[in-house]
Amino acid sequence: YQRRVHGIINQKRKMFKFAEVKDEELKEMIATLETAKLEEGIAKIVSGIFIEFDKDKNGTLDRKEMRIFLSKIFHEWKIVLPMTDEYIDDLFQDIDKDHNNKISPEEMKTYLKTFIVMVLPMLQKEFLVRMSKKPQYSTNNIAHIQTPVSYTHLTLPTSDLVQISVVAVTLKQK
Repeated sequence: YQRRVHGIINQKRKMFKFAEVKDEELKEMIATLETAKLEEGIAKIVSGIFIEFDKDKNGTLDRKEMRIFLSKIFHEWKIVLPMTDEYIDDLFQDIDKDHNNKISPEEMKTYLKTFIVMVLPMLQKEFLVRMSKKPQYSTNNIAHIQTPVSYTHLTLPTSDLVQISVVAVTLKQK
């Protein structure tokens, strides 16, 4: 599992078709993941996943239901990871912690938390890069936060996103 997550992190710029993602879609994706960081947000998302994709209503997702879920999410979010049987099986096994060939809501929650931690900063960075190219956004009101690399917060007007802080890597020469 760790190997797969690290492999995806190493290829994360290739994970999304950013050229096809509109600014508004990117903001919606960020807002969704920001909400999902909260326990009640992730519970609501997982509940929605199971309502929509648990076709046999047994409270779990099987491989077929998981493939349908991933296919829809990959398409909507313009994710370009392989939809091969091998990839689906590997991902399914990674999520299915108790190895009963079913994904429970708790297992999905655990996976989504990892996914959010991996993907949210990448989306935020992409958004900040886009906004930095627009003249109406300045970096005068930037606050620094402490992380292993130097990250910068840029708070956008609430009309763009409800007080969302967008994070981007800034390269500093020392």
